[in-house]
Amino acid sequence: NREIVMYHRASNSLVLGKMRESAEQYEEFLKAFPESERFLDAGLADLSIARFNLQDYTASIAAVDRILAERPDSNQLGRTLNIKGDAYTVMASNLSKEQEEQEAEWRREGLEAYVAAVGAGEAALARDGDRADFYKNSIAEALWKSADIYYQNEEIEKGLAQYDHFFPDYAGTYWEAQISVFSLEHLEAAGRGEEGLNQVEKMILLLGN
Repeated sequence: NREIVMYHRASNSLVLGKMRESAEQYEEFLKAFPESERFLDAGLADLSIARFNLQDYTASIAAVDRILAERPDSNQLGRTLNIKGDAYTVMASNLSKEQEEQEAEWRREGLEAYVAAVGAGEAALARDGDRADFYKNSIAEALWKSADIYYQNEEIEKGLAQYDHFFPDYAGTYWEAQISVFSLEHLEAAGRGEEGLNQVEKMILLLGN
């Protein structure tokens, strides 16, 4: 079956870290099978990863947007919306001081992508509990990264809302240490210092082991 062969050829290249080869192979696959029932969203999701790693952020974002347009209920959306958020965040950070307006716009786009990733990830988790750990890590990543942008924007209450959303459901994920440490000063300012310190101490003990 040509469809399966072309898809897995691109997938294998991605696993081997051959990003340019993988991106080109995924693009060939998507051109040959633009409405693939089995692999369209997965192919676009992996294309977004390959293009991101090639620093082709515009193409990476375009792949995510195509999933949104053509497979809006895809279980791939949580992780790929995080990639879209990362792409906008990196592009914003690369701008000069004279490009403040564009920087603000891209940071806003990045934040919107992370916030959307939370909802998409939780929808996927509800549909497909067998991959709970995968979805929980994507959701946790989105909660932390959106909280971080809110803190940078001095929208502290919104950042703490993401922190509160994180616990307890996403405790134990890779991103728990980040959101715990970087939320501490804001928790202290909100009169929740003891809670924040207890959480950071928990992370120190876990990481120490």
